[in-house]
Amino acid sequence: MVDAAQEEVQLTARNDGLCVSVDGAWQKRGSGRGYDSLSGTNSGKVLGCSLRSKFCKVCDIAKSKKATPKPHNCNINWEGSSKAMEQDMVIEMVSKQEKAGHSVSTIVADDDTTAISRLISVVNPGIKKKSDRNHVRKNLTSKLYSFQPKHKSLSKKVIAYLQKCINYMISQNQGNEEGISQGFDAISLHPFGDHTLCNPNWCSHVEDPLKKYKSLPYGRPLTDSALQKCLIDFFAEL
Repeated sequence: MVDAAQEEVQLTARNDGLCVSVDGAWQKRGSGRGYDSLSGTNSGKVLGCSLRSKFCKVCDIAKSKKATPKPHNCNINWEGSSKAMEQDMVIEMVSKQEKAGHSVSTIVADDDTTAISRLISVVNPGIKKKSDRNHVRKNLTSKLYSFQPKHKSLSKKVIAYLQKCINYMISQNQGNEEGISQGFDAISLHPFGDHTLCNPNWCSHVEDPLKKYKSLPYGRPLTDSALQKCLIDFFAEL
């Protein structure tokens, strides 16, 4: 992992801190065992990992028998909540990078604001957060539907079209955080007939601006300026 960290540093522009992503998992839901890994967004390699466990089979059996556990290598290293467990692992991994002289400027994670707040408070006050793209994609539908009461033009058909654009754009920018960020900016304009930020890899309107929108109402671009502003603000936060 030391070599992976050095490679990530070399791939990062001078004076820019590392941009890392967090990937957590549970051995089994409710098992009390959580795993987390820290990966560099440029190299895709694992820079660190961490494990927390609230459960030990030997201790559990002894407790059920009201006996003293036999000497063993106990797995328990956490007594707090499961939510706090994940935050603690992230702080540990980022702290190790900082102590090794690898400043972390950006962390890609889910929408848990508590974790980033603790990182800012405990590790690095200048660290910034980007939303995890997979998490964004999973929650995108419900977020778009939440805009419907204020934007009647945001129909099911329009939402389905936006999802299609986003999914395709992300698939064309695998491992390219900058490309994905630019893609979200473009998609806030694309359905409204503005293709200045679109990439021809996923937008055929770049080469043919008059092409019909097969999946939008009447085959024409949207005209609701209030909806466009809403989408611009929404995608800017991703």
